[in-house]
Amino acid sequence: MSELDLTAFDNDVLLARGKYATVRGAREDAVKALQVQCSQLQSIPSIVLRHVQEGQTVDELLAQVDTVVAAIKEQVVTVLDLHRQKEALKPEAWGK
Repeated sequence: MSELDLTAFDNDVLLARGKYATVRGAREDAVKALQVQCSQLQSIPSIVLRHVQEGQTVDELLAQVDTVVAAIKEQVVTVLDLHRQKEALKPEAWGK
């Protein structure tokens, strides 16, 4: 396999592609974090049900729901911001 000749590319294009790749990677990391938070939220109801059936209080678990939902809201903003940033860089990086 032959090597890619980077001198054939304009430095501005290479810089834009580096920015694009960096933002894309950050967005992927943010989406993964959002997936973890959503999984946390999904697990709480079954724990609440189990605790109630055993006669235990669930105040802490319900407070945890509020905490996780707030974190999800923040993470959604982060993902959407990174998505917009990535899309704004796309034309400069890839000419599309």
